[in-house]
Amino acid sequence: MDPSLHVRFCEYATVHPDGTFTLVRGGIDVWTAAAMPATAALSLFVEIPSGTLPPGRYPLSFTLTTASGKKVLEALAEMSIADPRKAVPIAVSVSAELDTPGNALLVVRCGPVSGMAVLDVRLREEGE
Repeated sequence: MDPSLHVRFCEYATVHPDGTFTLVRGGIDVWTAAAMPATAALSLFVEIPSGTLPPGRYPLSFTLTTASGKKVLEALAEMSIADPRKAVPIAVSVSAELDTPGNALLVVRCGPVSGMAVLDVRLREEGE
């Protein structure tokens, strides 16, 4: 079993009361801006696979670091897992100021497990 969290950038994500979820444009891996710095407004979708963690309360953290090494997002929360036989979907909307082109790294941690996603930040070329 893969103990890592599944992490995706997307345009929109929501988790429904019955545990199902909706993603719009899930899997965004390139974000283009006309100039830097630029504010990126994206949603994050994280899934904790079934069987990854036993029941309990866990710290949940999100950190986004730009290619220049600047941390532009640090968020902390706490979550509960009641039934480890079920996957746990998490949807979060974020806004972060990106200062330079290059790979921005998102790291998500939930208790002892983690996952990450890379966002290739680019400058829009003239004529695009």
